[in-house]
Amino acid sequence: GMINRDKISMWGINNRLQPFQSIIADRVLKKVNGYIRKRNYVANRYDKEFKALNKYIKTPHRLKNTKEAYQLYIMSVKKRDQLIKYLINNNIECKIHYPIPLHLQKPFIHQGYKKGDFPIAEKQAKEIITLPCHQYLSDNQIDYTIRKIKDFYLK
Repeated sequence: GMINRDKISMWGINNRLQPFQSIIADRVLKKVNGYIRKRNYVANRYDKEFKALNKYIKTPHRLKNTKEAYQLYIMSVKKRDQLIKYLINNNIECKIHYPIPLHLQKPFIHQGYKKGDFPIAEKQAKEIITLPCHQYLSDNQIDYTIRKIKDFYLK
């Protein structure tokens, strides 16, 4: 089960679909291509605008000839914890997906993994930040997020 959104105590699957959820899913599926187009638009804006900040930000690697749904837009950044505080203070929602690598979660204890066994995952857990990338963002909100991140690193 989940202890909270960042910690798990055991492996589990949630794969049930209630009747009400299936009604909503049917309606959402009719709009999903538009949602994906908008999310790709937002992600492409972030990629383009943050390219000049490559000293501070590493945007996600893109595979050619693929289309992503961008449930999350995750990038690696310098001064991550300070950036998160700054963005939240400027009313920009951001999160860490996820601050504790899987091998350090309780369900993996019996596997014998310890800190240092997966240094890349541990490094990423200290550097990643998730920005808003959903289909309901306005151009003004996207511009504001980009401007605030540029201000943070270039001030």
